[in-house]
Amino acid sequence: MTLAFIDWSQVSLVWVAERATGLTALALLTLSTFLGTVVSAGWSSRRFPEVRAVSLHRNIALLTLAFLVVHVFGAIADQYVEVPLSSALIPFTSTYKTVWVGLGTLAFDLLLALLITSVLRDRINAGLWRLIHDFTYVCWGLATVHALAAGFERGLTFTIAVAGILLVVPTTIMRYVRPHERPELEKAR
Repeated sequence: MTLAFIDWSQVSLVWVAERATGLTALALLTLSTFLGTVVSAGWSSRRFPEVRAVSLHRNIALLTLAFLVVHVFGAIADQYVEVPLSSALIPFTSTYKTVWVGLGTLAFDLLLALLITSVLRDRINAGLWRLIHDFTYVCWGLATVHALAAGFERGLTFTIAVAGILLVVPTTIMRYVRPHERPELEKAR
């Protein structure tokens, strides 16, 4: 289904908000993942110093969560599909597109774990934090597959997914193939 062929008089505001916030959350998650990779690789410049990249990465991650919460509550409130609150937290329990919604739930759970451990970063082992934070790539992949399989806006979702793949995948490969020497990160590994 494309947006051009939708009879907008028959569409609820909840349905539109759910889908719009889901796609926005995916775009923001992609940007946050990219910036996190840039920061962890130690890439910076005079015009865009590391401290600015870290701040932007954190703020975008929080904004991602905000849009994601609206998306989840929109899915729960939507009358078109039945997604109970438990399915927003427990993967593969939704009766609507069980696998695809379940992947979205897994991505949401991972994002919560990433954000909680980031808040607690000074209180947990640096190596554990790094290990958990490396699951960002899994979170992003699950969210992308969820959006492609469970969403209705195929063209826009596909565009966001392809842009994300072109942004995140090469950056991630470069980060692991040619890591920047950073003593403080080496201690954390």
